[in-house]
Amino acid sequence: MDVATFEEVLSLLQARNRCLERLLGLCRAFGEQWVQWADETARDQGLARFQEKRTSHFHTLELYDRKISDSLKGLSNDSDPRNSLQGAKVDVVLAERAELVRAIIDQDNRIMGMLDSEKSRVLDELAAARRGQSLVNKFKSSWVTESGEGLDRKL
Repeated sequence: MDVATFEEVLSLLQARNRCLERLLGLCRAFGEQWVQWADETARDQGLARFQEKRTSHFHTLELYDRKISDSLKGLSNDSDPRNSLQGAKVDVVLAERAELVRAIIDQDNRIMGMLDSEKSRVLDELAAARRGQSLVNKFKSSWVTESGEGLDRKL
């Protein structure tokens, strides 16, 4: 295992935060675009692209976490974790990470609300279509039996 330095670990933590910032930007952009998409096809395609990009960001975050974990295991002895300057730098990066994660969760909740609203709308449309089809079927069945057969016999 390679010996890592504190600066390398800090750099990895900062890179992970940049990835979280990109994920947050992706979530915000999706939320804004969702409102602008007028038809269901555009929304479906946009949702599929969003899911692909989101998954890619999470895979990248997993790679960063694995690399950070490996680097911490191989942290060189001259990197004293009790060093107050090093600890302060790490605390700042971790605080930024916590704020980014909270913002991403807020955006995710907003997106889930939009998707739930769309799901409810589609289910309402489907129920209305089924009710309409049921009425048509009832009308057809009573009309055909009452008048259709008699007409065929007379002709």
